[in-house]
Amino acid sequence: MSKNREQQEKQTQRTLANDLAVFGNLRVLCFAAMLAAMSVIIAYFAKILFGPGPLRVTFENLPIIFGGVSFGPFVGAMIAAVADLCSCLLSGQAPNPLILVGAVSIGLTAGFLGGYVFRGRRYLSALFIEAITHFVGSMLLKTLALRIYFGFGWVVLAFRFPVYALVIMAESYLLYLLLRSKQLHTLTERIRAK
Repeated sequence: MSKNREQQEKQTQRTLANDLAVFGNLRVLCFAAMLAAMSVIIAYFAKILFGPGPLRVTFENLPIIFGGVSFGPFVGAMIAAVADLCSCLLSGQAPNPLILVGAVSIGLTAGFLGGYVFRGRRYLSALFIEAITHFVGSMLLKTLALRIYFGFGWVVLAFRFPVYALVIMAESYLLYLLLRSKQLHTLTERIRAK
């Protein structure tokens, strides 16, 4: 009985090689495309509601973070890159390389933290994943990109920190609910399996 349990644990353990191998899985790519589309739609509605400025409240990173946690850092980075490029296409703007790097770092960081550091499905795990991911991608890299490319003042950009603190609190609870769902967990595991 313990040998079966050990074999199941070995099969379910995630490695970077396994996370890279899911790119060959058509079901993972289709699910990732759906998550990228969700991110684009959420970002589009956030731009309509709050305007295109630097202080927009949005949950566009939730599908990216969920995809990174579920399928690994490489798929998370791909979801983020596709979502950012499609969002630029939809808004009629040229892609901003630094903002793209910030978006990709969100997918990478979430996938790494969710798959290798905070593996539990507890609220504290979701909160740490969200906080670290948004700090690296949204608060540091994207804020720096907004300063360099668009010339926003540091005073305006400083308000991104309290805005993202609220986003982190709300998104971490939503991520916790998604990760806690047994049906969604079973679905993502089935999609991930070849």
